[in-house]
Amino acid sequence: MVDRRGVITGMAAIAGAYAIAGCTPRRFESTPTPRLPETVDPDRQVIEQEVAKRRIRRSNSEIALWAPANIPGLSGTINQNVIQEIVRRAAISENSKIQDVATIYRTETNNNKLIINPKDDLPPLSPFGITNIIDDNKFKHVLLYNSSKINTEGVYILFDLTNAAATIGILEDRYGHLQPQEQLRVTQEVERNPQQRLLVQAEAYAFTAEAIIDEWGLGVPANRGWTHDAAEYIRRGKSYQNPRWQEYIRDSKS
Repeated sequence: MVDRRGVITGMAAIAGAYAIAGCTPRRFESTPTPRLPETVDPDRQVIEQEVAKRRIRRSNSEIALWAPANIPGLSGTINQNVIQEIVRRAAISENSKIQDVATIYRTETNNNKLIINPKDDLPPLSPFGITNIIDDNKFKHVLLYNSSKINTEGVYILFDLTNAAATIGILEDRYGHLQPQEQLRVTQEVERNPQQRLLVQAEAYAFTAEAIIDEWGLGVPANRGWTHDAAEYIRRGKSYQNPRWQEYIRDSKS
């Protein structure tokens, strides 16, 4: 926030001029320059109020963990090395929801159910996408990343990865017990059915919003887009099941 204060100068010089002229200087009553109202970001205000309620303490180690200068290759094109580095850092985050990101990626990778592949024609909404396939008779999630895109979001791709991980985790929780072909059929049906897709998106974005709120309290705020999502999540009841939250996701993400 910008602090605009008027600065009044010259009174001493005026008094000095009167003394030189042999006159008794008059007392000048300085009139303070009116302060302009400070601009308050309503989204930021909503999140900071929620952080205060949760009594989350700022963490210098968390701030250092996500300092862009400490993450190799962050400002270049998105690639597997950058993704793996963010996942590695997520595992040692003080934010339990960010830790979950690393757990999901590592669990699904170890279970041979996650592939990370480049794809240059992803829609502009996110640097990542998810599709599902059968490979070697096994159901797999494919995390797609735009390898031709320069990462202009900096460390904020952490939250894009959080959202992707949450989506994978939700699909696994609901359908991971199915046989490969059946799991593929059901997940494809979820993608085609607007209402089913909305429910998954609402839950994934709610998870991401919770991660953003906690991370903000630790000292790592989100960028404007993710900040607005988190603020709307708070305003709309802090539940992925809330119809007002689902309405927001449908109108802004679908």
